[in-house]
Amino acid sequence: MAGRTGFVKLALRERVPVIPLASVGMQETLIVLTRGDRLARALGLHRLLRSNVLPIALGIPWGLFTPYLPQLPLPAQVTIEFGEPIRWDYPPGAENDPEIVGRCYREVEAALQRGLDVLAEGRIPFLGRPPFRRP
Repeated sequence: MAGRTGFVKLALRERVPVIPLASVGMQETLIVLTRGDRLARALGLHRLLRSNVLPIALGIPWGLFTPYLPQLPLPAQVTIEFGEPIRWDYPPGAENDPEIVGRCYREVEAALQRGLDVLAEGRIPFLGRPPFRRP
């Protein structure tokens, strides 16, 4: 999430829950050769696209390309899971307190990481795994 906290501020201001959504497998739909950090810096992409990277990938139909172009994804098993809603009970104006916003952001980040860890457990890259079943 790159430290972006706007979603937390909005949820606090509107007093609505945040629902974490974790997914694994999308990264297998194309083959990334490099993150392109230096290229992104040289092109000023942070200013233009709020991105610090310009990945160079191998895929169909372009061969070498940047994922900002449309592409045909490689077949991969993608698993998505919605986490439990995260609700906060802070007084109005809490979205302006950096400490509260940071605490809420870290809570969402931890929930997402737990979800990713569960989904990735036992997964074979590019093959996936049998359907996910909770005990």
